[in-house]
Amino acid sequence: MAQPKSAYLSLITSVFFTTAFILMWVGSIRCNFIKFTDVSGTSEPITREFGLWYYQFWSLIVNTDGNFIVKTCNSYPDSITLDGAWKAARAFCILTLIFAIVILTIKVIISCSFDPETALGGGGYWVTALYFVTGICQGLVLLFLSSKACNDNPLVAWKDVVFPDKCAISTGAQCCISAMVFWLAAGATSMMEQKALKEERNVDDNNEKFLNQPLNSSGTSV
Repeated sequence: MAQPKSAYLSLITSVFFTTAFILMWVGSIRCNFIKFTDVSGTSEPITREFGLWYYQFWSLIVNTDGNFIVKTCNSYPDSITLDGAWKAARAFCILTLIFAIVILTIKVIISCSFDPETALGGGGYWVTALYFVTGICQGLVLLFLSSKACNDNPLVAWKDVVFPDKCAISTGAQCCISAMVFWLAAGATSMMEQKALKEERNVDDNNEKFLNQPLNSSGTSV
């Protein structure tokens, strides 16, 4: 028996959701949201990277085998004060995670329901709306690009290396943009899924009415 259209759309939505969640997590938790690359024209340019919560820190390790520079992600020092754009980016990052967990919870409840269309008072429509809200919040995380972390960052300076005053997007910001696209795509396919469920329900209701109609003497329904 062929699967209904809503089942395929549900699968696509789940794939978009999973992809968006992974990209959101990778983009926000690391220290590579933005970067500063030196402009001194060296053959091996030095790049410093910064994230919403952590920044790239270089540690010098000295042992009997020689000196080694290790890159790690460290919390920002207390001397760094966050401006409005930075705080807003962090807030929207947290909201995105909360909404993603809410979506996942509702989807699990709906999947365990006998009637997905009416579960939780039409929870599928709430999920569709939350996808778009989550996508918007994900996009607003990019406010970090207008914060002082990206403009005249005091932690960028290192020895005599010349860095630009304004940052460039790095892996984290690219993941954030991609996650926003997948959140919105999930919202679009979720909307199509709800429409397909409604159409399938109407077809089932019409078939049930037809089967329940009394038969006349010729054997046809009246």
